[in-house]
Amino acid sequence: MQGNSLQGGCGGSDGGGGGGSTFLSFTAGGTVSIGDVLVFNNVGRVIRGSASNPAAYNSHAPYHIVGIAKEAATNGDTISVASQFGTSIAVNFASTVSTGDIGKLAYLTTSAGTCTFTAPTSSAAVIEVGLIYSASGSTTANLLFYPRFTMLIP
Repeated sequence: MQGNSLQGGCGGSDGGGGGGSTFLSFTAGGTVSIGDVLVFNNVGRVIRGSASNPAAYNSHAPYHIVGIAKEAATNGDTISVASQFGTSIAVNFASTVSTGDIGKLAYLTTSAGTCTFTAPTSSAAVIEVGLIYSASGSTTANLLFYPRFTMLIP
C-alpha cells in the first residue's frame, strides 16, 4: 500500500471549516474530485467509494472508508486525503443539501464517491460517513467525518 506522508496538525484551519486535521498522501486509482469519499482498491490505491461495489475494494477491508479527497486527481497521481476522525470537511452529495439537512447523518451512496441522507435498503452496505453541520443549497456540504460500517444488506 502506498501512503505514508502526514501533514497538518492540531491547530489552525484545514480549509473545511474547523480545526486541524491529518492529511495522508496516497496514489489515486482513478479519477477523483475534491470532496469524494475514498476507499482502497485491491492494489492499495484510493478510489471513489460505493456502498454497492465491494469487488473494486481491497478484499481485506471491503467497506472501510479511507477519507475524503482534499484535491482532484487522476489515475497514478498523488492525492492528499483528509482521514482524521472528527475532521471538518466538505463532502460531495448525490443531491442538493439544504440548511434543513443540518444535523442529519450522511451515508455512502451506491454512486461512486458521494453521500446521501438515506441509508441503502437492499443489496448494499450501510456506511455512515459523518454528520452534516453546514450546508448552502449545493451538492457539497460540510460534515464532521466519522465513518462507520453499520451492516451489509444482501
